[in-house]
Amino acid sequence: MNKGVSVVICCYNSAARLPETLEHLTKQRVSDKIKWEVVVVDNNSTDETAQVAQRLWDSYLTTIPLTIVNEPQQGLIHARMTGIRAATYEYLIFCDDDNWLCTNYVTDSFRILESNDRIGACGGQGAPVFGGNKPDFFDGCVHGYALGPQGRNEGEVMGSTLYGAGLVVRRSVILRVLDSGFQTKLSGRSGKTLSAGDDGELTTLIKILGYQLWYSPYLEFEHYLPEGRLQWSYITRMFQQFGKGNGVLQPYYALAEQTNSRSWTYHFFRRVYYTLRRLTAPRSVREKYIVLLMDATMLTTMVSQRKHFSSTMQDLLRVKKNFTALTPQPILNRS
Repeated sequence: MNKGVSVVICCYNSAARLPETLEHLTKQRVSDKIKWEVVVVDNNSTDETAQVAQRLWDSYLTTIPLTIVNEPQQGLIHARMTGIRAATYEYLIFCDDDNWLCTNYVTDSFRILESNDRIGACGGQGAPVFGGNKPDFFDGCVHGYALGPQGRNEGEVMGSTLYGAGLVVRRSVILRVLDSGFQTKLSGRSGKTLSAGDDGELTTLIKILGYQLWYSPYLEFEHYLPEGRLQWSYITRMFQQFGKGNGVLQPYYALAEQTNSRSWTYHFFRRVYYTLRRLTAPRSVREKYIVLLMDATMLTTMVSQRKHFSSTMQDLLRVKKNFTALTPQPILNRS
């Protein structure tokens, strides 16, 4: 295990967004005792993403190494897996091409994962930087943009997901899952296609394997949002894709939440119940529309994926069993 931090930036046509992102990385305050690097994954871009990244990094005259790798198969999950394999160090930070990490992000990521070997993934909190006018419905949709705190205080997250922006994970855990032959179900955003849920799949899988999901308010970053991503049409498409991803991932959630039943029918009607509760809670009309759109898409996807529910759960249980057999017991939950 090579202790250190690899910052993985997955890019598709990111030439215009990378300058600010890379500049923030050059401002990291990191002790000489902590080894770290930057890995840029060019996910089949048609612009000069790779050339711009290399030219900018060379101009900073930094001693921190930059590696640029290509992943021809479009999809965020494919780019991330390529970045994971290309990385040198054990602790990985997934920094989106529009994320501006605070100056202590690398140092605190190393400190948190180094302090507790039961932490499998750690998330921070994002703050928006608006490239256009802030819409009046924005505050009800912040988590869809990977913004805001992911817990009340620093510590273990009781849910089964963390958002992917700024996510810190253990490389060895993901590699062992990949090397087992397990195939992820979601590809994430692919080119201009707005897909979602791959970060939830990754973090829920980490929890199923027995690791803790952690939140730290010290991991702060800014998330740049261009005007096009602040339109109502974009938000509705984004939450619809969240619903689709949630529908596919129901077997994951069932295991991560350690419910007593592995019946598709039980989990389907459980989700119906929670949807009704969410719709009857005090919300604005637009927020209720978002809930209805997302959850209706989730339930529809659950119906279409019903025949895969049991087989997906068995695949996950097999991965967990094999992983547990190879992992020292102190790391895993025994509940």
